[in-house]
Order: sequence, then C-alpha cells, then structure tokens
Amino acid sequence: MTSRSLVHFFKANNQIVLILMAILCGFTVPNAFRWLTPYTTPMLMVVFFTSSLRLSFETIVTYAKDWRMLVLGAGFKLIVLPLALFVPFSLIDREWGLALLIFGAMPIGMSIALVAEFLGGISALALLMTTAVSLVAPFVIPLVINIAIGTSVDLPVVSMFLSLVQTIVLPFAVAMLIRRFARKNIINHDTAIQRTSLGFLIVLIATLIAASASTSIANIAGRDFVILLLAMGWLLTLVAVSYRLTPWRTPKERVTVALCILYNNYTLALYIANKFFPESQAIPKLVLLLLSVNFLLPLFKWEAHRVLKHAK
Repeated sequence: MTSRSLVHFFKANNQIVLILMAILCGFTVPNAFRWLTPYTTPMLMVVFFTSSLRLSFETIVTYAKDWRMLVLGAGFKLIVLPLALFVPFSLIDREWGLALLIFGAMPIGMSIALVAEFLGGISALALLMTTAVSLVAPFVIPLVINIAIGTSVDLPVVSMFLSLVQTIVLPFAVAMLIRRFARKNIINHDTAIQRTSLGFLIVLIATLIAASASTSIANIAGRDFVILLLAMGWLLTLVAVSYRLTPWRTPKERVTVALCILYNNYTLALYIANKFFPESQAIPKLVLLLLSVNFLLPLFKWEAHRVLKHAK
C-alpha cells in the first residue's frame, strides 16, 4: 500500500481508525483512562445528546410506526442471535459457549446513534432500535440465559430502566426541545456537534476498555484464537441473515438493522459476566469478542457501501 493510498484510507475511515486507536489505547495504557471510569455515564449522556441534536423527530416517529421491523429486529437481536451463537460453540468449548451467549444476548450499544451514519446506516432508526431493544432486554436476557444453561440471572430491572431514561430518554428529550427552537443554529454548527460527539465517544470507549483491561487474557491459547475466528465468521453470517429480515424496507434501513445486530452493549456484557459468572473463564473471552467486533466495523462499512452501491 502506497503512502497516497494510506492517506486516502485514513481520510475515508477516520472515525473507525480513531475508534480502533481508542480501543488499543485503553487496552495498552489503561491507567491513562481508568480514572475516568466514574464519568462514563455523563460522557454517554453527552454522546446521546449531541447525536440527538442532529436527528429529526419526525423521521423517528415514522420509523416507530413499523412495528414489524422493531419486533423482528429485537427478537433476532435478543433471542435468535445468542442462541445461534451458543448452541454450536458450547459443543466445542463450554466457556466459549457461555461467553458467546452473554455477548449475543446484549442489547444494542448506546453509542450507535453516532456511528450508524458513518457505517452506512441511519442514525434516527438506530436510535429507535436501541431504545426498543433496551426496553425489553431486562426481561428477555434472563429468560434466554436460563433456557440456554439453566442458570437464573436476576438483573436489576428497575435500575436498568432508570439508566435507560437517564442515558437515552432525557438527553434525547432535551435535544429535541433545543432543536425545535434553534434548528438553524444546529444545522450551521453540525460539523462542530459531530466532532464533539466523536471526541466524547473516543474517550468513552478508551475508558470502558481500560476499566476491564485488568482482566487477564494471558491464559488464552492458540486454540482459543481459532475458535474466535470461527465465531467471528459465524457472527458475520448471522448479521448477513439479519439484513434479510425486513425486505420491505430500503437497503439503507436494512443495513441499519444489521448494524444494530452487530453493535453490542459493552458495559452490560461485562457486568453480567463479572456478577453472575465470576469464576468462569468467559470474561477474558468476552473481552476478546468485544475487541474483535470493533475491528470488524471497517469490514461492515465496506460491505454496507458495496450493498448500497449495488442497490442503486
């Protein structure tokens, strides 16, 4: 690859490159970010607020009317995906099966509203999908885990709902109120708002990675990396299947649904693994899974671009 093509790559994928750098920084120099851990919720609120400023409330309402899309997306995300990941890999390795079950059962990562548009999706639809899936996740996740491994998981439903309101609903409501009275100013400062969102997202990702960097992966063997590669291939296959869930929607909307299937809630996955399965070796495997999915984002973007170009 020539220097010119490298420059072109970084310009075309600057957001993904910055996100990957944030992951690497959080993992390699965790002490530089770990002190920010108590501030992850305020940072997430800023990301949601600034992202919501750039969204149209009317567009979100329009998407909300398609209940079939929301039900199919949420069902695939919270039920089909975790069981499809768990069943084959639990036969190979029980710890990997558990890690993939937890990973697959998670709701959509709350920062998706910012990255969706860059990855070929629609931010307004991604935000709606995130809210819909997050609302039912506290009830579905324990059921799915119990069905798969027979272990009861008692999630803090009330605190999860309060967290949802705090991190999604409140920032979105304030953003819509401000947008109603200052829409022209928001449009004029769109670039600055987007860069602010990206800046907070990068720091947030590095902080979340740093908070779990103490989890040792020293015992990960070569066999584990083979299983990881197989899991990523199977995950991408399932994501491709999810693109076909809603054939009545436009290709860009279907890409958004597929992205929502891939983009997981990082903090909740580690919370469940640490609280309910602390003695298992699933936690370091979860860290590898979550890191690997972020490295898949450039591949998702390129494939989304190809699909959308072919659809024109």
